[in-house]
Order: sequence, then C-alpha cells, then structure tokens
Amino acid sequence: MERRATRGDAQQRNHGGSFLPVFDSRKRKIPGLWQRGSFYYAQLRVDLGNRHIPATIRARCLILPRF
Repeated sequence: MERRATRGDAQQRNHGGSFLPVFDSRKRKIPGLWQRGSFYYAQLRVDLGNRHIPATIRARCLILPRF
C-alpha cells in the first residue's frame, strides 16, 4: 500500500538544515564555529581591502577532540 504525499511532507523536504552553535565543555559558545548535520563550519570575515565579506568554510577534519 502506497502512502499519499501530504502538505507536511513537501515542507520537510524543502526545508534545509539549520546551523547550530557549537559549545565547549563549559557550555560556552565557540565564536564562529557552527554545526550542520554531521559537519562543522567556520564563519570568517574576509578582508578585501576596501570591504569585508562573510565566508563560511566546512571543516575538513573527521574527528574533533573533546576538551
């Protein structure tokens, strides 16, 4: 028996994951470090001389140490 698609299903498929802040062992937010799914991202500001632009870079490490 096949299930019919509902309006809620379409909303869930179109919704992208959100970035969650990363906390240290003392439950303090680590500035510029975010998690989305199983990946970690660093949020930086790039200086182009006359202006700054934000850049989000995915971390390339597989295991982050726990402190």
